Amino acid sequence: MTSTSRHSPPLDTRDQFAAELSRLRERSGLSVRDLAGAVDTPLATIGGYLSGRHLPTVAQSALLRRILTTVGVTDPVELERWMDAASALRRSPAVRRGPDTVPYRGLLSYRREDAEWFFGRQDLTDRLLTEVADGGLIVVVGPSGAGKSSLLRAGLLAARGDADGVLITPGTDPNAELDRVTDAAAARGLLIVDQLEEIFTVVESDEERSRFLERLAAFAAQDSAAVVLGLRADFYSAATRIPLLVEALQHRQVVVGGLDREQLRSAILGPTGRAGLAVEPELVQTLIRELAPRGMTTSVPEAGTLPLLSHVLREVCLRAQKGRLTVADYVATGGISGAVQQSAERVWGHLSTGDQDTARRLILRMVNMDENSVVTRRPTFVDDPGAFAVLAQFIDERLITADRDTLGISHEALLTAWPRLHDWVGADRSGLRNLRNLRARAAVWEDGGHDESALLRGGPLGAVTEWLEESGRSTDLDGRERAFLEASRKGEIAGRERRRRQVRTLRTLVAAAVVLMLLASGFAVVAASARSDAQGGRTAAQTASSRALARQLAVNAHDLRAVDPNVAAQLAQVAYRTSPTVEARSALLDSTASNVPTRISGHDGPTFAVVSAARKTLAVSDDSDGTVHLYGTADPRRPTTLGVAVPTRIVQQFSAAFTSDGRYLISGSSDGTITTWDVGDPAHPGVPHTFPAFVGTAADGVSATGVNSIALSPDGHTLIAAGTKVGLAVFTLTNGVLTRRGTTSMPDHSTPATTVSYSPDGTHVLATGGTVLSMWTSPTIGADPLTDRSPATFASPGGSKVNVTTFSPDSRTLAVGPHSGLLAIYRVAGAAKPVPVPITMTPYTSWINALTFSADGTMLAAGSSDSSATVFSTVDYRPVLAVKHPSLVTGVQFVGGTDHLVTASTDGGVRIWTVPGPSLTGLGGSVYAVNWSADSTHVIAGTNEISSGASLFDVTDLTHPRLEKVAGAAPGKEGFSGGAAFATATDTLAVGLLSGPVQLWNMAASPPTRIGTSLTQPGQQLQSVMFSASGHLLAGAGNGDLIYLWDTTEPAHARLTTAPIAEPNQIFGVAFSPDEKYLAAAVIDDTVRLWDISDTARSRLAATLTGFSNYALGVSFSKDGKLLAASGADRTIQIWNISDPKKPVKMGESLAGPTNQVNDVEFSPDGTKLVAASLDKSVWVWDITDPAVPSVWAQLTAAGDEAWVADFSPDGRRIAGGSINDRVSLWASSPDTATQQICGEVGAPITPVQWKIYLPDEPYHPPCAATGSR
Repeated sequence: MTSTSRHSPPLDTRDQFAAELSRLRERSGLSVRDLAGAVDTPLATIGGYLSGRHLPTVAQSALLRRILTTVGVTDPVELERWMDAASALRRSPAVRRGPDTVPYRGLLSYRREDAEWFFGRQDLTDRLLTEVADGGLIVVVGPSGAGKSSLLRAGLLAARGDADGVLITPGTDPNAELDRVTDAAAARGLLIVDQLEEIFTVVESDEERSRFLERLAAFAAQDSAAVVLGLRADFYSAATRIPLLVEALQHRQVVVGGLDREQLRSAILGPTGRAGLAVEPELVQTLIRELAPRGMTTSVPEAGTLPLLSHVLREVCLRAQKGRLTVADYVATGGISGAVQQSAERVWGHLSTGDQDTARRLILRMVNMDENSVVTRRPTFVDDPGAFAVLAQFIDERLITADRDTLGISHEALLTAWPRLHDWVGADRSGLRNLRNLRARAAVWEDGGHDESALLRGGPLGAVTEWLEESGRSTDLDGRERAFLEASRKGEIAGRERRRRQVRTLRTLVAAAVVLMLLASGFAVVAASARSDAQGGRTAAQTASSRALARQLAVNAHDLRAVDPNVAAQLAQVAYRTSPTVEARSALLDSTASNVPTRISGHDGPTFAVVSAARKTLAVSDDSDGTVHLYGTADPRRPTTLGVAVPTRIVQQFSAAFTSDGRYLISGSSDGTITTWDVGDPAHPGVPHTFPAFVGTAADGVSATGVNSIALSPDGHTLIAAGTKVGLAVFTLTNGVLTRRGTTSMPDHSTPATTVSYSPDGTHVLATGGTVLSMWTSPTIGADPLTDRSPATFASPGGSKVNVTTFSPDSRTLAVGPHSGLLAIYRVAGAAKPVPVPITMTPYTSWINALTFSADGTMLAAGSSDSSATVFSTVDYRPVLAVKHPSLVTGVQFVGGTDHLVTASTDGGVRIWTVPGPSLTGLGGSVYAVNWSADSTHVIAGTNEISSGASLFDVTDLTHPRLEKVAGAAPGKEGFSGGAAFATATDTLAVGLLSGPVQLWNMAASPPTRIGTSLTQPGQQLQSVMFSASGHLLAGAGNGDLIYLWDTTEPAHARLTTAPIAEPNQIFGVAFSPDEKYLAAAVIDDTVRLWDISDTARSRLAATLTGFSNYALGVSFSKDGKLLAASGADRTIQIWNISDPKKPVKMGESLAGPTNQVNDVEFSPDGTKLVAASLDKSVWVWDITDPAVPSVWAQLTAAGDEAWVADFSPDGRRIAGGSINDRVSLWASSPDTATQQICGEVGAPITPVQWKIYLPDEPYHPPCAATGSR
């Protein structure tokens, strides 16, 4: 029993608490591992308590008592002293070990009191001081992570000295914040509003927002007063729509961009110099190299790098020994991209399961998602003291900030730098969107003086209530939101009671009025009517319920599409099957424009996947039972089950490979063994043979070690294994039997070998260990690769550990995947050691786990722990395909040439994707024109890219379009205007050039050839060109006020038919009537003009059509020539009946729906649908079966970016849409076609578990139950 005398050691600080707990543990004779086992707690958690890194939380009080009892503290009084000490220390800030002064703020902004540590922004500070001296409204704009908040506080405020100023953030009640500081701001003449974007993200009331901005403008208008606004760059567009801000954005804008190299050096070395800390020169070089990649000679390109830099330097300082910051400490933190993740995961790992659930719920409350799915942080009121205790370690690590009764994420960088949080947000998009909508409705209700008309009613109220109950999110609501819901519920009950009273009264009156009729006609009629009314009521209720469920499933499908398109597509099918709502139909059609993978089921644990090209066999491991499943991939989208290789024991497989002939499958395991399977007959795999790779005796000091990686020589006779403790082992492989030839240490004799790769020509072996790569070169194929030669060594990219490497098929290129997530490419041929190849590439946000080249070397695939996989073209390393997964990606393999990619992930899923999927990619520029061939098998996309004005794709297989031809570079490498038209009757393409001329191409030739010289006209760039149906007429219009008509009956001798048609203003779009007698022009003066061109030598104005309140942009005739549709910048579409072209008749009301300008409009071949492309990132489809009463039929958003052009295929089965993200998306145009396409792709049906998540009350009935792996 421990003493409780007055001499008991003090427990006043965390260090004292940890030191005394460690002393008791040592005196008890227990090792740390023994103590962890005795109290049934993870070793890392106990280690954290003993080291002082953190304390047990309130929820872990019982655990603390068990620990104390185990190390000998059994006296009740002494136990309570320890418990009281822990409680007091939780409320005090943590004191971290390391240097006395840590001059970096981590993810937190630099405050005014931190000015002595703030470096690299003196030029912007001076600029702001000058602007403030001139008074008025000033806007500081920069991306998240550029340092705006630090500049305003540690820069501007600190530099003003005694003059000072007042700084606020809007929060949820900006006017209350302004009331609080108005007098102080007036006295000092400076008001700073940081994070102005909060008026768009957390201020729900338009009235509140407008009043706040008006008050700021009034303050700025006073003499000697200045208002400085800090605005995140991605809200710039929203700010430009506010008149009060426009002038400041135009004339008083200060842009906070990236640091140049000298500023970056200052930001790194300035704080350490002032704090008296030394920095290894190599560390500075490493940081600058990672933050300013090759090819970026001046600035830092990534928006979030500065807070990440500050965080990693803070972590390095805390690890520093003897006041010196080293590369070794930097690598230990996980580097720029990994330090935040490592810090967050360290804290997460120390929480109990219960505290983890609480932390996840609390942190998600600090996330806001706007109507465009943009994710930002939001301060959150918390009235539960326990919440602060649970998040105490996050607060200590400066990942979360606490202020009185609010909690918030320290910086937006955490949203992307911590994969776990990123995954939470991705999985909870529907919940976050529901919360935002509820907050908005509650704000409107409160601002309107609790107006009952703003309350939720009926279905919407039921949906919200059900969602809150099922998700357990009721605790996420604040007081206003709870009051709003309670008022809505009471209003609904009162409304029901009123309706019941009304029904009773009505029934009484009806009964009195018809009593004589009842006597005359008998009661049978009344009974039948009652039954009919009851049945009608039930039917109406069932219909409403089905529609609500369909809409919810459509939302689920939309939210899942980015991370699990397979399940999303099947939910969309179920939604449409439940009720054909607009939302369900849109989700279903959108799935056809998404890359929906074929999923292979039957694996429960983490997997790897390898492919034998020789035998078209796919091998998939299942770590839950150690089995390896074999599939035939002759048709990659319909894999067939061949057999299962059963191990002699269950062990985790780390790596695997087929021999070149596909006869043997070989795998390396976590227990240090290598297993070979004879899979020559995949239906009956042979008995596995297991060999020790790294097992020695006690005498030689070698213990068992895991096999991290294996590599086979091209001839299949040599195998090399990389181990976690003993470098490399070399074996001879003969008929599936391994014979050890020897082992080789890594060059520094201490680091483990993590990867090993054989070049396909057999002359190179590359191995990695730590941050060093080693390459052995043999002069002849088949020579022993690791003997009698010293390897060439070189540092890993950015000093980061390497997870995976691979050679290209010609052995001339090496790809390296480091922990940092920044893929690196090296040239191997003709160099003593690999030479880095500069590429521009956005890094992954976590480790790269898998790499593979396609068999022809034209593509490189990568898989990452950030749950993504990407296929790059090896010409310029631009992404050809980028897909997300529900979990970490552990394997990537090409199958079927370059057409399909297999990915494996830790959720047990194996997915086969088409490359590039149902979109036309690699276009290099925004797509302004889309043209179909007459037989609907080809699409021509016109862009503004210099090297390719138009590209012809074969889209016979819509899931795998193929680029056939490119209308090459314009003369003198001139750029294209984006206008392009295709005459299917003559195979002639017309493309507009930036300088004005139009170039004709013969697309029947391979490659396409120019036809004659360009068609010129003086000084007008033609952004719209259009052929008539016969191809005998070509119209061109653009940024001038003239329309040109050419006779292209003989394309080689095209000529102007007459003088250009003169319009009073710029023309945006032109179209021919099907009979070629009329030409319609969309004009900037908000009109559409209809020209009679039946005599092309004498064009006459037939009619001027009005109705737009802004520019007319696109125009189109129906195929029968009776209707004309036009789209406008006012976000509407107008339709006219032009059966008599001289007397057009407007059809019904304007078509509405889009929230931004509508650039293009086209009719379906049968005239029943209208498709339009909008800058609101949607392609819209209307049902115009009755043109006078049109209705929205679908809103397609799978393209994911602003749409410029859209058109139906001539057979009406498809829709093509071009957007600014360099691609053309392809949709099915009917639900039946969509269903057929999806069921041909998904493979294994949605699982019963997945079904239960989204349809808990419906019996399991997958939409594609007959499909799956065969």
